[in-house]
Amino acid sequence: TAQHAARYLELEGKLNAFYSTLPPSEDTETWLLNGVRDAIKAEEIFMTSVSPVETKIYGGFKLLTLQVQCRAKFHQLGQWVARLERSPKLLHVSNLQMEKDPTEIGMNTIKLTVTTVVPEAFR
Repeated sequence: TAQHAARYLELEGKLNAFYSTLPPSEDTETWLLNGVRDAIKAEEIFMTSVSPVETKIYGGFKLLTLQVQCRAKFHQLGQWVARLERSPKLLHVSNLQMEKDPTEIGMNTIKLTVTTVVPEAFR
């Protein structure tokens, strides 16, 4: 039984480590929106529109998706995407579209989709 107890503690530790990478279980929509806004402000990017957070349930998990449209220079876009992707809370850039702005040299119009996942019933 000591062997089983040790195994249980090991598995519990791994599970808790996984849960620490997930977004907070309450008010996940606000958390996602604020995280994306904070990252975009840090790169001094002008956000032109943001969609409401879309939530879909898949097998006990909530998939949260947020679409953002903004204007930025290429280096700002790269830094922003890197900031989002290296977030410790499982943010994922699932789609990115970019068009060069024909009226302003170096400026781009970006449509970006950010996704995260959280258990539907979090403990």
